[in-house]
Amino acid sequence: MVNDSDLQKGLRIAIRQSYINEKLRAKLAVQLSNGPISLPLDLHPPFAAFTNTLQLVHLLSVIFNFRPPESLSHHDLCIRDRWSKESLGRDWSTLCDAVLYLCVFVGMNPSKLKYVEPHQNLI
Repeated sequence: MVNDSDLQKGLRIAIRQSYINEKLRAKLAVQLSNGPISLPLDLHPPFAAFTNTLQLVHLLSVIFNFRPPESLSHHDLCIRDRWSKESLGRDWSTLCDAVLYLCVFVGMNPSKLKYVEPHQNLI
């Protein structure tokens, strides 16, 4: 459990020493929409958590021979030269969709899954 000004109260899920939640995702969206990627140091962990989660979902999809309805690769994110709130929101929705479909595909109970919490669903 965490109680920090940059983090919401509650559970913090770390992905390779990085973390992300709704508050940090919103802050990240604002910063990314300012133009080319030049994030301040405090936003490196949420961005890393986002990209690492995309990579994890891709790897799990390969392992389980699952094809999500819409895919987004780590490569696609790396070659993008412009970001906006809308593009991050679209990519976040794609990630949430892929995680939900993957979890149901491997047999998880859909009633226990939460759309906006892909990291919690993966655990």
